[in-house]
Amino acid sequence: MIENDLGNIKYFSSSHRESWRTLWCYHELDDESFKETISKVEKELDNNDYQDPGVILHIAGMFLDFSHNGIYEGSNDEISKRIMSAISNLPEDPLIDFIDFEKSNYTDSYRGLSFQGNELDEFKDIKKQIVNFAKNKKKSNLPDEASCLLTTMKEDTDLFWRKVTPGPSIDSVYHNVPILHHIETSDFLRAYTETPPESRRFVFYAIKGRYCESMYCNLLKEELIWLRKIREVFYNYSLANEGKLSSLVVKQRLGDIDESIDCLEKCCQCEQQV
Repeated sequence: MIENDLGNIKYFSSSHRESWRTLWCYHELDDESFKETISKVEKELDNNDYQDPGVILHIAGMFLDFSHNGIYEGSNDEISKRIMSAISNLPEDPLIDFIDFEKSNYTDSYRGLSFQGNELDEFKDIKKQIVNFAKNKKKSNLPDEASCLLTTMKEDTDLFWRKVTPGPSIDSVYHNVPILHHIETSDFLRAYTETPPESRRFVFYAIKGRYCESMYCNLLKEELIWLRKIREVFYNYSLANEGKLSSLVVKQRLGDIDESIDCLEKCCQCEQQV
């Protein structure tokens, strides 16, 4: 937004800035204004007015920096508890966005402003807490997301393929997330059989692309046991349908699963050796 950009400009009226931005520009404040602004930010934080974890991290850095320099009374422990209380009330989407931000190469600043206090160990600890909280929040929702993903596989196998494999598409949201093992293997097979015949090959393309054509397979090690069971389920399906075209099609694709298992096993072995 234009106002957000203008908020970084020194000469833009402070009355139009968000409170936390005004606090970031503390060098423009007198003693009384600083006291009023920090009190306002505290109140907004406690009222859950901030819905962006990056902004909350900005506030954490400022509080810690001010405390470190003796101009803020909150202790490191009090600041940490206050910040994590605000984080715990956030919805999932901004937390997931923050995980993506943390994976980037530009984590010293956020929304055009560098983090104050980012050299402090306490800041690094709070940042780590936020990331771990976000990851656990995301992980707790995976079973429900896996159920939706299975529906996607039945209704749009090409989209399923894009979702679980790495690629330039914005749909590639699960390529490095161990989500498939939350799907019962019998349910996976059933969904496969309910998929239009002309689209079933994409299921096998997805499996092979997920484990054999990805640099992220080390993040998917939780799916190894699941993948072995999938191989067994499809093999038994081919035996049960011997003499039918559906059996032949699966037999011809079992090699993709075998190769995927091999890739994932090697990935797990390499990680153990490190």
